[in-house]
Amino acid sequence: MQMPEQFEAIWNTNLIDFLVKRLYWEVLGVAPVYEVWLGFAEFIAGFLLLFRRTTAIGAALAFVVFGNIAISNHAYDIESMCPAL
Repeated sequence: MQMPEQFEAIWNTNLIDFLVKRLYWEVLGVAPVYEVWLGFAEFIAGFLLLFRRTTAIGAALAFVVFGNIAISNHAYDIESMCPAL
């Protein structure tokens, strides 16, 4: 699982003390169906890219799914969590 489940100690934390990216991960941890849906969509897009007849559909689906992830990473400043290589 990418997104952790919430634990009770976090309920005592003031909302102002959260980093934006932590709040984003906590919200996604509450919605495991969304996490599973994103993984399934990524899998289907990759599978469609394997065949010549479905490459355009797979590329469009991958663009939508990865665009959603890229926009949320940019909006919540998640790319700063990864160190530069």
